[in-house]
Amino acid sequence: MVIFPEKFDGLYARLDRPHSEIAPWSIWISYSPDLRFWGESQLIIRPEPYHWDEMKIGPGAPPIKTDQGWLSIYHGVFKTMDGSVYRLGVALHDLENPAKIIGVGDSWILQPEDPWEITGYVHNVVFTCGAVPEFDGTVKIYWGDADSVMCVGEANLSDLIEAVPASGQTSKIIPCPWNNRPLRRNPFIRSNESMRSGSWRNSHRGVETLLQGLNFE
Repeated sequence: MVIFPEKFDGLYARLDRPHSEIAPWSIWISYSPDLRFWGESQLIIRPEPYHWDEMKIGPGAPPIKTDQGWLSIYHGVFKTMDGSVYRLGVALHDLENPAKIIGVGDSWILQPEDPWEITGYVHNVVFTCGAVPEFDGTVKIYWGDADSVMCVGEANLSDLIEAVPASGQTSKIIPCPWNNRPLRRNPFIRSNESMRSGSWRNSHRGVETLLQGLNFE
């Protein structure tokens, strides 16, 4: 569950993933006047059949406000004979009405590739719960790997937004630049740094930026 850092018509807004037979493993939005009682729930994004996120999806980091809309980084799951694979994707919400989806990226932005992402307590998992926008137009994305370690990477916000198609269009697929091998990690996220337990290096400036971005008035 994640909460938007601004209110809409005086209400808090959250994204979560309740599981039901009506819409299995989908992303919903709900509203609350006090963060205690939630209602006006709406289904806004479903898993896409025959897609990298066809098994289930769920919110990841709190949405980031941009000129084009609220950028949401979510996780998607694909079932294989060797278990599930967790990847990250992006979507854009309307600035005034976050229940309105401008578009959802057709391709993932990050998938398990490094050894600590492929092997661990739960293998083949990248799962984000935090993203800190910086003043230079980049965003630091924090994610857990195989439920065992933490990593941080940096991406350009403009690249992530460009990966989301406008309504009725398809997203731009950026080719993999690494020796023409099959596309595994889109070149959005760079500077991958593993942060194992006990060696977490916090970015104080990034945390201050995130806190300054909260505006619930």
